[in-house]
Amino acid sequence: MSLPLLTPRSSLGSDRFPGLTFPSLAAAMRHLSNMRAIRRQRVRLATLDQAALDDMGISRAMAETEAARPVWDVPDGWRD
Repeated sequence: MSLPLLTPRSSLGSDRFPGLTFPSLAAAMRHLSNMRAIRRQRVRLATLDQAALDDMGISRAMAETEAARPVWDVPDGWRD
């Protein structure tokens, strides 16, 4: 009996999902860390006062719209 985590990477998902690859644990942890950072930034953006928003050149509505986006909705340049 072999556990899925002990199966060689090349055979993972090959029967039912051809071409499916699984990220390494380090890559998954990096991704989760990035998602947490994005969430923290968006929460902080929503709490900024009007003077700070004016300094950045964005309106309250723009800040609230950005803050409401899900953590996986980021520009392509932000991705790993």
